[in-house]
Amino acid sequence: MTTTTTDYAANIDSEHYLVLMRRSSMVPETAATAHASNGAGLSAWLNTSQAIDGLKVVEASGKENTFEILIGDGLRTVTNAELTSNVAKLTLSKASGAAIGDTIRVRNLASPFTTLNATSVALTAVSNTAPFSVSFALTGTTINAAAVSAGEIVINPYIYPLDGTGKPIRMAALTGNNLSNSTNADNVITLDTATLGDSTPQPLSNSRTMNLAGRVVLKEVGYKIASIIDNYVVSENLVAKFLRIGPQGETEKTFFHALVHSKTEGGDAGAGYTYGVTVQPIGQRYTLYHNAI
Repeated sequence: MTTTTTDYAANIDSEHYLVLMRRSSMVPETAATAHASNGAGLSAWLNTSQAIDGLKVVEASGKENTFEILIGDGLRTVTNAELTSNVAKLTLSKASGAAIGDTIRVRNLASPFTTLNATSVALTAVSNTAPFSVSFALTGTTINAAAVSAGEIVINPYIYPLDGTGKPIRMAALTGNNLSNSTNADNVITLDTATLGDSTPQPLSNSRTMNLAGRVVLKEVGYKIASIIDNYVVSENLVAKFLRIGPQGETEKTFFHALVHSKTEGGDAGAGYTYGVTVQPIGQRYTLYHNAI
């Protein structure tokens, strides 16, 4: 999917991808395997060639078993509908930009058009000049053309799976990606006849965080996903696979499973609006270095 938003990430010479999932689907061994095979398994762990990018419709709805994240190429309002000769035709408020063979999700059509609502249907005809319309095959009783009180279509809908098999999402509008590592230590006091006592730090654990900062581009898929993760991280127990390629134009790759949280927003109309999230590795963090000189 082509990038259709300003790529601020180019300014920091790195690319960032994440795959959203429920914590119950996290398998830490997959990251370890990718690292142990010197990166040969990294594409299977997170295949960037399938990444979702650019300006998208992104919506979250439901909870628990009904929780769904829907990503699509566009949203259009339906103004008129009909079903004749087993072909449904929807008139739209503006051009869909879709083509024959593309899929759409039809939703929220009220009676008598409720039978036209569908999860995903393939288009058999498209008009991107006025009057704008899309058509698809649907077996059913004839319904005469009439104005509708509600309804819309989502173009090329993708229901994001939360089992770890979802397409990577590229965070294109980032302007910062600070990675920090802190070794927590306990001071052990030892007595020494020469020094009359000194403090020896004893390392206990490492804590790691990556702070991502970006520009708010309201329809950009990465910004919307960051908001969804923070909103549902508790109720839906969400985590992510994370990959950073770079910095400085090298092929260094840092990857790990992560908790994504603490989304903040700031700025104003004059200075531009920004947002930030904290990415906290779960388990081991791996880095594959590009050692060529």
